[in-house]
Amino acid sequence: MLNFDYHIGTEIFFGRGQLAKLPAAIRRHTDKVLLCYGGGSVKRTGLLAQVQSALCEAGISYVELAGVEPNPRTTTVDRGAALCRQHGLGGVLAVGGGSTIDCIQTDAAINPGNSGGALVNSYGQVIGINSQKIAATEYEGIGFAISINEAQPIINDLIEYGYVRGRVVMGITMQIIDPTFAAIYGYQPGIGVVSVEKNSPAAKAGLVAGDIITAINGESITSQETLTSILEGHKPGDVIELTVYRQAMQSYGKDQQLTLKLELGEAGAPSDTTVQTEQPQQPQQQVPSQNENNSGKSFWSWGN
Repeated sequence: MLNFDYHIGTEIFFGRGQLAKLPAAIRRHTDKVLLCYGGGSVKRTGLLAQVQSALCEAGISYVELAGVEPNPRTTTVDRGAALCRQHGLGGVLAVGGGSTIDCIQTDAAINPGNSGGALVNSYGQVIGINSQKIAATEYEGIGFAISINEAQPIINDLIEYGYVRGRVVMGITMQIIDPTFAAIYGYQPGIGVVSVEKNSPAAKAGLVAGDIITAINGESITSQETLTSILEGHKPGDVIELTVYRQAMQSYGKDQQLTLKLELGEAGAPSDTTVQTEQPQQPQQQVPSQNENNSGKSFWSWGN
C-alpha cells in the first residue's frame, strides 16, 4: 500500500449562541450530513429540534442516526458508515445535550481522598463540598467544589425525611442488553429485568423477571445513560409507557411485544415497603452475564 496523509477536520461548538454558527461551518464542507444523537436530553431540552430547524432553513439535508451510545460501539459506527455511503453524505454532525453542575472553583489543595470534604471560607463556614480537580501538567491548583446551595436541599431532606425526595424508582434490578449481545443471541436490545420487587411500580405494571424493556415512551433504550436521562426527566407519580419483549417460555407459546403503563414511585420514601422477590408465581429466567460463553446456547435460560 502507498503511503498517504488523510486529514479529517473536526469543529466543536459548545455553549449558548453557538447554534447560529453551525450552518456556515457545515456548508464549508458539504450540504448533506449524518445527524447523530443519543436521544434523551437533546430531545427534552429542545436542542435537537433547534438543530433540525437550523439545518432545514439553511438547505442542509440530513439523515438521522439515533440512539448513539456515549462510547459508540463498532456496530453503531458501522450503521453510520453504511448510511453515509447509501445517501452520499459528506459529513457527520453529532449533537449532545450534555449535563452541567454548578461548582465553585478553588485553589485550595485537593488530593485523592479529599472528595466529600468541606470547603470553608475564612469564617469557618462550609460553602461547598470538594468534588474534583484538574490533574494535568499545564494546570496547577484548579479544583472544584459543589456549591452549598446545590447540596443544602439534599442535606435538608436527609435530616428531615431520611431520604432525598423527588427521585424516581421503578422497582427492578436490571442488566443492559446491548445491541451486539442481542444480535448474537437472538434477543431484543434493552433493559433485561433480572428481578422485580414485590408491590413495586414494576410489579403493579405487570413486569416479570426475564422481560426485556426495549423502549420507554417510544424512545429506544440502548445504554444505561439513555435510561438515566429518561428517568431524570420525570418525577414520582408520572406514568411512563414501556415497550416490553416477553419470550415464548414466559408467555407459554410465542414471543410477545407488550405495552405496559408504569407509575413511577419515589425512591426511599417510607411508604415504599418493597422487598425483593423472585416472584415464584411466574416462571423465572436467569439473566446471563455478557462475559459468559455458552457456545451459542441462549443466555436467557430457565433458572434452577
